[in-house]
Amino acid sequence: MDIKDILSGSSVKQIAKAVGIDEKSAEAALKKAVPALLENMSGNSKKSGGAQALQKALMAHADDDDDVNQIDRKDGAKIISHILGDNAADVKKSLSKAGGLDSSKVDDLLSIAGPMVMKSVGQKTKSKSKSGDLDLEDLLKDVMKDGLDPGDLKKIASKIDADDVKDAAEAVSKLFGNFKK
Repeated sequence: MDIKDILSGSSVKQIAKAVGIDEKSAEAALKKAVPALLENMSGNSKKSGGAQALQKALMAHADDDDDVNQIDRKDGAKIISHILGDNAADVKKSLSKAGGLDSSKVDDLLSIAGPMVMKSVGQKTKSKSKSGDLDLEDLLKDVMKDGLDPGDLKKIASKIDADDVKDAAEAVSKLFGNFKK
C-alpha cells in the first residue's frame, strides 16, 4: 500500500464506510490529513531521538493488515497523538473544515488513516533499511512524492479554498524545501 492508495479508490470508500461519512467528505479530509501526518512525522524525526523512535514505530507497523476493518482504532488514536503532538487541535480543525465533519468523525478518520500512513511509510522504511540506504527525511519526501505529484496538487487546489491552498503549499514547502514553478 502506498500513499496514493490511501487517498483514492477503495481505501476512501472503506474509510468513509467505517467512519460513517460520505466518500466526498472522506476524500477531502484525507487529502489534508495525509500530508499533515507526513509533515509532522518529518518534524518529529528531527527531534532528539525522534528519528530512532519513528523508525522503530514504522518498522512495527510495516506488516500491519491492509483491511480497514482490522485497524485497531485505539492504537490509531495513540499513533495520531504521537505524530501530531501539540499540532493536533489545528490539524483536526482543518480536517473538520475540509470534510465538513464533526470532531468525533475527524478522530475516527485519523485513527484509521494514522495506522495506514504508518504502514505505507513502514514498508518503504523496511525496504530501504535492508539496502542500508535509510534517511528518514529523504524517505518521507519520497513517500510524499509517491502520493501527490504536481498534477494531484493542482487537482486538490482546484477543489479547496484559498486558506487550504496556503496550508497545502506550506506543508509541501516544509517537506521539500522552498520550490519554484
